[in-house]
Amino acid sequence: MVGGEEHGMSNATFLTDGQMRFLAQTGHAVVEPFDEAFLRPASVDLRLGDVRYRYKFDHYTLGQEVAGDDYEHEKFEELTLTPGESAFIGLAETIHVPADCVGFIFPRSSVTRLGLSIPPIYMNPGYNGQLPLTIINSTGINVKILPRIRVAQLLCAKLSAHSRQPYDLHPTSKYVDEMVSPSRLHTDEEIRAALDRVIRGTVPSRLLESL
Repeated sequence: MVGGEEHGMSNATFLTDGQMRFLAQTGHAVVEPFDEAFLRPASVDLRLGDVRYRYKFDHYTLGQEVAGDDYEHEKFEELTLTPGESAFIGLAETIHVPADCVGFIFPRSSVTRLGLSIPPIYMNPGYNGQLPLTIINSTGINVKILPRIRVAQLLCAKLSAHSRQPYDLHPTSKYVDEMVSPSRLHTDEEIRAALDRVIRGTVPSRLLESL
């Protein structure tokens, strides 16, 4: 980059339908499988997969480790959410965020107008993987969820310069090439330090010395 671009002085822009189409045609699709019918002026629609993921905790402390046997998954053909209930469901598509973009997932307007909530998701430059969505029934009635329904949309904002260390090359990245992974918050350095302080404050020093 030259001039101000290296220092972030040029304006970032969002990828258009034409740019997303070109990326797909040149082997760099932002979603796979890529369906041109899902393109919108500055986004591409995303579908629900057919697998629901559940945590098996009765209670949870933020930062607590989530081991492999702490969650389960099940395929479904239809899923009924009661009022206030949420579901953790993987996307049908795999997302590839270019190294010079950041990605955002937002719910489709048609979905939120029905009273369903999907929290937005941010993805770093270079992210690759199959993400989970959290769907919340914010209505006062039961809502039936079906796989392969388009519920969200991916937007990619082009950066003013390439990231110096994309997500897939960063040593602390938690979700590289993920296939709907659970939270890995417990791997954060400050979380580990906090847990260490708790342990040292509750375990007798003579036991710590023997560990």
